[in-house]
Amino acid sequence: MHRRHFLQAALAAGGSAALSGCAHRWPVVSGAPGPIQAPRTPLWIPPTLRTDDAHLLATRHRALVASGTHAEVWSPGDGPIGPTLRARRGERVTLLLENRLPEPTILHWHGLHVPEAADGHPRLAIDPGASY
Repeated sequence: MHRRHFLQAALAAGGSAALSGCAHRWPVVSGAPGPIQAPRTPLWIPPTLRTDDAHLLATRHRALVASGTHAEVWSPGDGPIGPTLRARRGERVTLLLENRLPEPTILHWHGLHVPEAADGHPRLAIDPGASY
C-alpha cells in the first residue's frame, strides 16, 4: 500500500469514528424538529442494450429524477441516463448515436478501451440532426 493511500484510509476511518460519537452528545432542545427524512427514490437501473449494431437516440424527455419529481432530461435513453452497454473483451462493437437534441452532443465511453477517434471527446460533438 502506498503511503498516500494509507493516510487517506486512516483519515477517513478516524473521521468516521469521530463523527459516529457526535450524535448522542448534541444537546436536545425541547420542541426542536427531529432529523429530516428525505423521501426515498428507488435506484433507477437503466436497461441493458445489446452491443451488436446498437442505435442510441439522444433526445430530451421527462424522466423521474426523485420521489414523485419529474424533470426534463437530455439523454440517450428512456430515463435520466443512457442504457448500460455490455461487451466482452476483444469484441468489436458498432454503435450509432443520433442527435435529436437542440445542441451538439457526444458520448464518452467509460471503461472501454477504444481508439481515440471513437472515445467521445468534446471536439467530436455532432450537431443536431446528425449521427456519429
